[in-house]
Amino acid sequence: MQKLVKSKKKKAEMLELIFLHDIGVEHPNDTIRCFRYDRAKALLKDDLKQAFASGKFEKPMKLWQSRPEYKEFSLDTFRSSYFSMKAKMIAMPYWGPKRNKNAHRMHLEKAERMNKEFDEMQLANKMKLACTLDKS
Repeated sequence: MQKLVKSKKKKAEMLELIFLHDIGVEHPNDTIRCFRYDRAKALLKDDLKQAFASGKFEKPMKLWQSRPEYKEFSLDTFRSSYFSMKAKMIAMPYWGPKRNKNAHRMHLEKAERMNKEFDEMQLANKMKLACTLDKS
């Protein structure tokens, strides 16, 4: 037991030293900006909605050059966000109704299963009642 306590104590001391070292490490002042939480994402969403309504999508490079907010990010970052949002907008009208149809089908199956169980319970109760009346 004493050996176990000593080993746990040593391990705790080592972890504390590592923790204290990590706290002391200075982090860079410039934080890495994330496209997901930036204003550029909202602007891109608006631009893509307009393009989707008109049916004419611009090339990512041309759209990237159109706004200074977009240029704050690399072209690769912008391009990946552009194509993922575009795919989402195109796929949404397909997957939404499909999801709803599947959910409706599952709901009907569950309701049917519950009705069957209820009918079986009612039948069992009637049979119990008939048995108890016959015995009386």
